[in-house]
Amino acid sequence: MTLFQRLFLLVLLAVLPAIALGAYTVVELRRTRMAEINAEAQQLRDLLLAEQTRIVEGVRQLVDTVAVSESVRGGDMAECQQLLDRMPLPFRMGTLDITDDLGVVRCASDTRAMHVPIAHLPHVHRAFESGAFAVGNYVNGLPIDRQVWPFAVPYTDRLGTIAGVVTFTIDLDWLGEALTVKRLPPNTCVVLADRNGTILAVTASAAGWRGKLLSPELATLLHAAGPGLAELPGLDDQQRIFAYSPAVAGLGDVFLAVGLDKEARLAPINEATRWSLVLLAAGLLATALAAGIGGRRLIVRPLDALGEAAARWRDGDLAARAETRAGTPETRRLAHIFNEMAAGLEERERLRAARRAAEEALRASEARYRGLVESQSDMVLRLAADGTLSFANDTTARLFGTTAGALRGRPWTDFVHPDSIAAASDALARIMAPPYPRAALENRMLTIDGPRWFAWEGYAVFDGAGRFSEVQAVGRDIERRRAMEQALAAAKENAERADHAKTRFLAAASHDLRQPVQSLLLFMEVLKERLGQEPAAGAALDAMDRSLDALRLLLDSLLDISRLDAGLIEPQPVAMPLAELFDRLAAEYGPRAAALGLRFRVVRSRATVVSDPTLLERILRNLIENALRYTRRGGVVVGGRQRGGRLRIEVYDTGIGIEPDKQAEIFEEFFQLGNPERDRGKGLGLGLAVVKRLSRLLGHGIEVRSWPEHGSVFSVELPLAEPCTPNAPTPGRPANGGEPHGLLLVVDDEALIRLGLKAMLESWGHTVVAAGSIGEAVQRMEERRRAPDAILADYRLRDGETGIQAIRSIEEHFGVRPPAAMITGDTAPERLAEARASGIRMLHKPVVAVELRKAVAAMLTARR
Repeated sequence: MTLFQRLFLLVLLAVLPAIALGAYTVVELRRTRMAEINAEAQQLRDLLLAEQTRIVEGVRQLVDTVAVSESVRGGDMAECQQLLDRMPLPFRMGTLDITDDLGVVRCASDTRAMHVPIAHLPHVHRAFESGAFAVGNYVNGLPIDRQVWPFAVPYTDRLGTIAGVVTFTIDLDWLGEALTVKRLPPNTCVVLADRNGTILAVTASAAGWRGKLLSPELATLLHAAGPGLAELPGLDDQQRIFAYSPAVAGLGDVFLAVGLDKEARLAPINEATRWSLVLLAAGLLATALAAGIGGRRLIVRPLDALGEAAARWRDGDLAARAETRAGTPETRRLAHIFNEMAAGLEERERLRAARRAAEEALRASEARYRGLVESQSDMVLRLAADGTLSFANDTTARLFGTTAGALRGRPWTDFVHPDSIAAASDALARIMAPPYPRAALENRMLTIDGPRWFAWEGYAVFDGAGRFSEVQAVGRDIERRRAMEQALAAAKENAERADHAKTRFLAAASHDLRQPVQSLLLFMEVLKERLGQEPAAGAALDAMDRSLDALRLLLDSLLDISRLDAGLIEPQPVAMPLAELFDRLAAEYGPRAAALGLRFRVVRSRATVVSDPTLLERILRNLIENALRYTRRGGVVVGGRQRGGRLRIEVYDTGIGIEPDKQAEIFEEFFQLGNPERDRGKGLGLGLAVVKRLSRLLGHGIEVRSWPEHGSVFSVELPLAEPCTPNAPTPGRPANGGEPHGLLLVVDDEALIRLGLKAMLESWGHTVVAAGSIGEAVQRMEERRRAPDAILADYRLRDGETGIQAIRSIEEHFGVRPPAAMITGDTAPERLAEARASGIRMLHKPVVAVELRKAVAAMLTARR
């Protein structure tokens, strides 16, 4: 084969990668286009699925709203019909029907549906059975003669019994038009079918399929495991790429498929492929022609001209160069050979010069590298396989107080703190065994200035055979960082101590405030009994009573927080009917709301829930108090909504609302809305903090939804229980109907409180012995020569004495255990825990007269 032929073949071989690249580009372009078509189909499916979801949610909201309206729940069908006549429907040609418990239409937005029985329709049956919103199947002819897509939800009467269903039907003509007006790619097919495969709506190109079953090909996708893609014939037998959402996904009970015309979407790619093949063939032909002409002119002719210089070279003229542009082919070939030889000699000389330059550059580079390593402020070293140092930079030597040469050959353990040797050994063992050639650790090094912390990064080097060679490591001084971490830990500890100090401060402040408030309450009660009938004093006494009551509520909030912090509240969940609790709340807060010019309504509930009755009542009272405090007009509604096995108790108000960015903060301690002046009439900001903690303690969910300037909804979610029979009420008085009286011992180191208690108890007909200390109490009772019938003692007395010690002293002295109660203003968590452990009844200052009177009566009754 001649040189020219070989050259031509070489050019063709060089062109082959370009041909292969062109073919690959065409295939990749087609694959990419298919991926774009798939993505486009999925996007259209998701958009249409979202649109259908919006329609279904709109229907759900409509029927839910109608189902809870008083016009429907009341059972008055005339009032129900008036409601439907006034109500605008959200979808053209949609109808709203309401049935009785037998499934007969009693009121309807289209009166032609009146008195039509529809209980046999699947969606009505499902709504009755499930008690929840139901999406129906294709219906034709009921209750009005047209094709519709139905929905239903049951409604209950005022007693909570399912009394019928609310149905809404969407006209399929409207639904089909809604699909048609969408801006879709040309020749796109959209299919919407119910769970049975009956087509509800299609695009205009397949309108005749509505009401029919899906084609066998599409039917295979109806109950697929999830959304996906499939290439199938469409309803018009044209091959399409379908993005589908089966009846078990997306909306649920509804099948949606979007099919794109494959040929139409690939047409631009097919056209581009044809043009690519034409251009590739033209390029190949042009390359072959260029190779033939250029090879002959540029290579063959110059080689022929080289032969003329052969004689000169034979005579030893090695510096000569043959002319490559003229002469016979033989001389040109010889000239080319000698020219190449000369060029080869020149190349060898050039390589020798380049090698010398490279060696010089290598020496310079090594010098620069060494200077860089030596100038590092970090420790840089290398460890040989035997654990000795083979290299250390100047920084390392300086830190160890020696020279780099003196460090070579010494074991690394000489420079590591004994406490860090084990961790360093483990790290070295890990990186010496592939596949983990890197390791990082922090340890202490024995520097000339003493132990210091360093952060090390190590890398193991292996030879070509995979054998371990050495470890290269860099260590950075982190002594300052470790000091900062220790300082941060100390700061955290200080913050925790400050928090505990805050708790103790609140407890101390609460105790010191409760003492004078308690005496005020006692003397206030005495004044009310003596002056309450005098008109001139009545208004002033009422104002004082309200002020003291507000102050007592503030202190009770502090007590709740302290009791929760101390872990003293243990929930006792039981099955409890809500009716009693709701009646109590309605009776108490109805008049209060009316006095404020507000409406207060409690929606009765026959539900039975699992909760702690006392704690649940405290949660609801706090929420209601909060709602009344921040509502200026409108009112407050309390009711329950059942969902599955849980009940949601909701407190609605039309108050000032809460900004979205504040809805998490309102549950924090001392946080208040709209009270920059810290008006104590609006509380301390502890009510919702108590609600949050009690809900967490009970395992109940607490949520808030709010709209600024429109109101808020606070909800508590708790589990339902089987209905139970309420226990018989426990009598609050002795069997004879009279209030018991007896000899009472009062022990309190505060003279005013002691005097106030004595005056109040004596006004109730009791005989009272008052003492300020344990010794005085024993002495006074010894003078009486008998034990008291009941004891009221302050927890904290003077000289370190406590009410518990006073009660125990009386018991030991007289050998009997009279009923006792401790009155305390101490809210410190540790004090509350100690008092509770004693088993003695606790009354928290300030104690109101009613509460104290009940406690005394209970003790005397127990004494009898």
